[in-house]
Amino acid sequence: MNKVASLLLLFLLPVVASGGLQESLQNGKAIYRAYCSVCHGDKGDGQSFVRNVIKTPPRDFTDKTQADQFSVERMRWAILLGKPGTAMPAWRFDLTALQVSDVITYIQKEIMGLYLAEPVSPEAAIYK
Repeated sequence: MNKVASLLLLFLLPVVASGGLQESLQNGKAIYRAYCSVCHGDKGDGQSFVRNVIKTPPRDFTDKTQADQFSVERMRWAILLGKPGTAMPAWRFDLTALQVSDVITYIQKEIMGLYLAEPVSPEAAIYK
């Protein structure tokens, strides 16, 4: 294998391994609906039926003024470890690293409207 082919394979491997962007978005949407929308709302705007019964309102992922607060790693930490003092639970025992990455991909691309050329990589998983 020549150097160019080797480099291409190296850069494409995470995309191929995760099924690509469309598969990640489909999986992320299903995970979001199952785990997140009950609090964050179907549109990610925090407008859910539990909004008025929990102490701290859920995050509004559609608020462009807060978009810089939602880095991949910060979102990964919040999903895995929860948010103390809020209703955000820890999902580290319920979701795999790939599922966490897929739901972050879905939130960032479909809800926040960020440009993503490939899915968020689970390689930076902070728990193992």
